[in-house]
Amino acid sequence: MIEGMAYSLDFRRKVLFVRKKESSNDEAYS
Repeated sequence: MIEGMAYSLDFRRKVLFVRKKESSNDEAYS
């Protein structure tokens, strides 16, 4: 249970990180 929570938190963090990178790339190219 706790391992699953830690995994989902890590996954969410990666998704947010990727989204942040993509949005900053969009700003750089626009």
